[in-house]
Order: sequence, then structure tokens, then C-alpha cells
Amino acid sequence: MRLVLAALLIVAFHLAWFFYFVPLDVWWTDTPITGVDFETHVGQTWRFMEAMDGWGHSWLYDPRLLAGYLHGVIFDADNKGWEVWTWLLSHLGVPAGLAFNLFAAAAHLGVLPVVYASARLFDLSRRAALWAAALASALWFFDSFSHWCWWIGMVAYALCGYLSLLPLALFYRWTRQRKPWQGLAAGLALGVAHLVHPYTFVVLVAPMLVLYLRELRRLGARGHFAVLAMVVFTLVLNTWWLAVAVQFWHYILDSGFFGQSGPQWLLADYLGLVLDTATSGLLGTRTGFRFLVLGGALVGLWRWRRARDPRTLPFVVAVVAMVLLAYASGYIWLFRQIQPYRHVLPLAFLAVIPAAAALESVRLRELWRSLAPPARALLIVLALPAGQMLVRDVLYFTPRTCPRSPRSTAARRSCWPPAATLRTRTTACSRRAPSTAR
Repeated sequence: MRLVLAALLIVAFHLAWFFYFVPLDVWWTDTPITGVDFETHVGQTWRFMEAMDGWGHSWLYDPRLLAGYLHGVIFDADNKGWEVWTWLLSHLGVPAGLAFNLFAAAAHLGVLPVVYASARLFDLSRRAALWAAALASALWFFDSFSHWCWWIGMVAYALCGYLSLLPLALFYRWTRQRKPWQGLAAGLALGVAHLVHPYTFVVLVAPMLVLYLRELRRLGARGHFAVLAMVVFTLVLNTWWLAVAVQFWHYILDSGFFGQSGPQWLLADYLGLVLDTATSGLLGTRTGFRFLVLGGALVGLWRWRRARDPRTLPFVVAVVAMVLLAYASGYIWLFRQIQPYRHVLPLAFLAVIPAAAALESVRLRELWRSLAPPARALLIVLALPAGQMLVRDVLYFTPRTCPRSPRSTAARRSCWPPAATLRTRTTACSRRAPSTAR
């Protein structure tokens, strides 16, 4: 009964903030959400639908843009899932604008079920899985980079941040139990996740590879065939746009301009400092929940390692890979092309699973009783600033906490974008800054 009540509270928490930040009249309408990067994706989706309905291909020449610029070849590789979603729903009778908006709504609403299901597949108890869902919800709304991604229009990548957990969890479960439905589900989830965003490959290649290598001798012919089938299915599901991208690959130029980072960004994120808005987004850096999750993940991984838990290896590899990619790969030309800093988002969501396992292992009452009075006082003193930081991060995204003064330019700037919701894109604050995200 307690778990049911906790689940209902988590769902209510998530829905309340969803409707707060994305009011119903913003997305339940025939008009697509616009502003900043949303407009880029609207344009890409509309050209895709025009091309598919016009001549049955996913790309076209647009004579109204740069005297015949190509649409749907490479630049919209991060929008393919959104395009297909909108096109299919529109052919089922849903207005195109509403179909486009429903993808953004689904990205918000999918956080809890995807993370909970992934946690259960990773053998977490129901209690720990609820912890994972609650942490993911807090990250989604109150981590500054996560909030920036879905607010600015990088919805597909924001979705990729937590959706990557599902194919990894299914593949892990398949390596442990080898049930046919697990392999089929892993292949399907892997293909769909890559369709949503191709950087899913970057997130999953290391942990899935080590899982495969660990089981290499025990897989047998059927097991190797199943893994090959997952890879082939993922490629087949995405070949229709990959083939076009390869055909026009000569249009690719150096794109290592945004999302660049280095080791100093780790310290800046921890201290809540903004080094470059072209990397972290046009808002203040709020990372309290991110580092809470990362700290909990370190504890969880340490406990798993002591217990020789099979989950340790894939998560250590995944977390280390994302940390290196986000904070230490900016000096390598190849990694600069994929905006390395953006991988702090999947890093945080990957860390949710071991962090939740660590939280479940904590018995607060027993811990409190075991502490001497001076230790209890010290714990309270240390908890107060930590709690203050988390509350501060929540309040930062609440419009009523934003001081406004019509005579003060600085005060007006302070409401970008925490005081803005998707409803307020036409305010002076939301008009001021162009997009730097892709």
C-alpha cells in the first residue's frame, strides 16, 4: 500500500510540473509549438511530410531556400523519429500541428514509465525503481541542461537521454536469462531509440559492447545470431535515412562550434557557474539534482562492486564513457563534431539506476539511531545547505520567484528562461536570444 501511495505521489508530482511548464493550451492545439529550435524542427518535419506525400522519398530540394537547398539529408538526422511520428499520426487523421506537439508531450510523459521499467529490468526492487523514477523526474525538470534541452526544442535528444536506458536494460536482462521476448524487445527498443536520435549509438556502444564481450563464450551460436539480429534490425529500421545521409555525406563540414567543453566544465557545473551559453544554454547552471544523483551512483557502484554484482561493469563503463566524453573529449576533432558537453544528460540518467539502488539500501531510521548526538547534529548541519541548494534549483524555474521591474533591464533579463514557460515564448524575454543549440 505504501508503494502504491508513493507511486501515485510521484506521478502527481511529475504531471503537476509537466502541466505547469507545458500548459495544455500550448500543445493540445492544431498549431505546432514554435520558438527557438522548435521552429527548426517544425520546418524539417513539414518538408519531410511534403517530400513523402509528394514523391515518396524523405528528402527534397527547396527552391524557396538558398536557391534549392536540400532538406532531409543530413542536418535533420536528429529529427527522423519526430518526423515519422508526425507523418504517421497525420495520416491517421490527427492534425499535423497536434501530431507534432504530441511528440513533445510524449517525451515529458515517458520519463516515469521508461525509467521505472528500466530499473525493474536491471533487477531493482519496486521501491528502488520508484526512487529511480522520482530522481529522473527531478532531473528532467530541474537540472538546467535537461530543462534547457526540452525547453529550447531539443526534445529528441532530451528523450534520448533517458530512453537509452531501456534497450540497455533489456539487453542486460537478455544476457542474464536469454528469453526470446527479451531479445526481441531489446532489438525493437534499440532500433526505435536510434530512430529518435542517432547519438543513442554513442551512449550505448560501450556498455552494450562490454556486456556482449562478457558473455562471449557463453552465448553459443544462437546467442551470437540473436545479437547480430538486433544490430541488423536497428540498421534496417534506420537504413532509409542513413542511406540518404551517406549519399549526401560530401555536404558535411566541420560543425564543432557548439557544446564544446573541457575538464574545467566539471568544476563549473559543480559550482553552478556559466562558462559559455553556447554550450550550457542561455540560463543559469543548476546542477544540484545532477550531482546528487552522481554522488548516489558512486555509492551504489561501490556497493555493487563489493558484492560482485554483475550490473557493476556495464554501469561503470557507461558512466566513465559519458564523463570522458562530456568533460575530456573536446580536444579530439571527431568528438567535437557531436557536441560533447550534451552527454551530461545521458550521464545523469544512467547514474539514476545505481543511485536508486544506493538509496534503497539506506535505512534512515537505523542510521539515525546508530549515530551519537554530536554526529546527528553534524548531519543536520551538512544537510541544510544541501537541501537549500536543491530547493534553490526548483525555485529557479518558478516564474513567481523571478523579480521583474519594467525599469530594470537586468531584472528583465533575469526571467530568461526560468520565468518563461512554453506559453511565454512571445514575451520580451523569450524573443531576445537566438538559438545556439542543435
